[in-house]
Amino acid sequence: MPFWKSKTLAFDILALIALYFVEYNVAWRNAYARSEGLLPSTGYAPFLKYFLIEGASVPLRSPPTLDWVQVLLVSLVVVNAFYFYEWWTAPAPRRPRS
Repeated sequence: MPFWKSKTLAFDILALIALYFVEYNVAWRNAYARSEGLLPSTGYAPFLKYFLIEGASVPLRSPPTLDWVQVLLVSLVVVNAFYFYEWWTAPAPRRPRS
């Protein structure tokens, strides 16, 4: 396997594992809020996320935080596009003369 393919594959695997843990964290937060009798929801903006919890006397809204799902997905696209471009523009390997 060429070196660039192994680098791309390793990055893809690590990014997908990170995506799994980010989604698990969000699901855990929502499950905890529901167990307390509250209604959780999530708002999104480009690269930002905020959590809204209703059901208490005053709705609670978190400050905007970085949305790691969007960041990881964009990084997956950029890294794979970079390596594809590098592969596409690389000169063809020369065959030895016999």
